[in-house]
Formats: sequence, C-alpha cells, structure tokens
Amino acid sequence: MSRARTATLAGIVAVAAFVSIADLARAAATAGAAQRRTTKTHVTPQGRTWDSIKRLPDWSGTWDITEASVHEASLAAVGQDGGRIPLTPRFAALRDANVGPGGPRVDNETKCMNEGLPASTSLPIGHEYLFTPGRVTVIFESGLVRRIDTSGRKHPPASELTDTFAGNSIGHWEGQTLVVDTIGLTSKAELLVGFRGVTEQTHLRERIFLKDRNTLQIDTVVTDRQVFTRPYAYTRLYARSATPLFEYFPCTDDNRDVMVNGRQTDVNLTPPPARQP
Repeated sequence: MSRARTATLAGIVAVAAFVSIADLARAAATAGAAQRRTTKTHVTPQGRTWDSIKRLPDWSGTWDITEASVHEASLAAVGQDGGRIPLTPRFAALRDANVGPGGPRVDNETKCMNEGLPASTSLPIGHEYLFTPGRVTVIFESGLVRRIDTSGRKHPPASELTDTFAGNSIGHWEGQTLVVDTIGLTSKAELLVGFRGVTEQTHLRERIFLKDRNTLQIDTVVTDRQVFTRPYAYTRLYARSATPLFEYFPCTDDNRDVMVNGRQTDVNLTPPPARQP
C-alpha cells in the first residue's frame, strides 16, 4: 500500500473517531439537559405537601399589628395622611363625608358587620396562620377566615366568583415570602379602616414575610381605577405574640347587640306592646 493511501486511511479513521467522540459528547449533554428539565418539572412547589411545609418559615403564634402601623392606618381613615393615598375626587369626598370629630361616623363594626379585606390587616386585632397542603388559612380575631389557595390553580372566571369579605385569594411561595393575589371582594368590605370603598375592580397584591424572627411584614398594593388615581402601596408590621386568639366580635349583620360609644350593649328582649283587638 502506498504511503499516500496509508496516510489518507489514517486521516479518515482519525476524523471518524473525532466525529464519533463529538457526537457522543453532544448526545450526553442533550440527555443531561433533558434530565435536568425533567427533574425540575417534577419538583413539588413549596406548601403543596406536608413534607414541603416543613421547609416553610415559622409563622406560629398570634400576630398583632404594631402601634406605628395602626397610627398610619388611622390617619388614612380620616384623611390626615397628607394626600399619600391617591383617592379619586369622588372617593375622597365620600371618605371626608364620613369623618366626624371622633373618627369615622359609621363603620362596619357599629353595624355588626365584619370589616373584611383589606381593612382587617390594618386593625388592632390579632391573626394567625395555618399551613396545610395547597392552602394557607388566616384566622382573624374578628371571625374573618381567609383561605389562600397555594395549589397552583388560577382565579375562577368572573362569572363564577362570589363576592365575599375575604375575597378569592391565590398564592405561591417565593423562597420565604408568600405572594398573594386577591379579587372578588364584596362592596360591603372596608377599603380603609372605617370607610367602605371596595368595588368589583378592587385588586390586592401582597408579599408576606418575616422581617425578623418576631416581626411579620405585609407589603400591599391595591389597584382600582374607580377608587385610586394610581396603585396604592403601603406596609404593615406585626409583632409575634404568645397570646392565643379570642373572638371579640360577637354580633352579626343586623343584630341588635351593637357597640355604643365603644361599649357593648345588651340585646333588648322586652316584648313589643300587645296589639289591641
């Protein structure tokens, strides 16, 4: 065999070997990427199983809003927030009309109604969190129960929504932060403490996380084109307490057992006068 032909054959073998090795490397890389994608797809999101709940932050105990946050919310309720709340002229007038010498003239509590969201997170009442697979349940001392679905579902269509004081909430975990999206709030709920202003367009977005071990922070953005000229963003802080929750709000809608001047009155059980025949 000639030297030229031998060299040619050797070159062909070398190229074939190189191509074969390169193909194997590419195939291995492709298989590895596919395996990584498959593994990532099957990772269970936080909060959807009992095992994943173990890795969630410790929000045990009762959370009480701080005095500074209550003060800020109170100023907003009576229009002394320095214009920070971007209310439209119509809703600013409605709020101002409800302000009396001692605060709001009429609020849900005086009518034996729950304040609902978003005002409940700005009131001096405790709340606690319960973690179960696919759900975070929030219980307020006022009796309001909020169910945040973390199973991955979307909001139901508007035609299937039932407006409630807690609304329809879905959420997901971003690390140690619970991100919540809420719609479907009833117009009977309070937008600000002591002021009804919720509409069918009211939309809440919240980020809930531990600022430190004993301080919970909720960053809220409320949007509603009927009510605000731009999104309204605010922060509330809560201190961890070992005191258990108690239900302090015993009356319900249209109950005659109402609050008068800050004191609970008794139901008048005196029968009406007998009718004359």
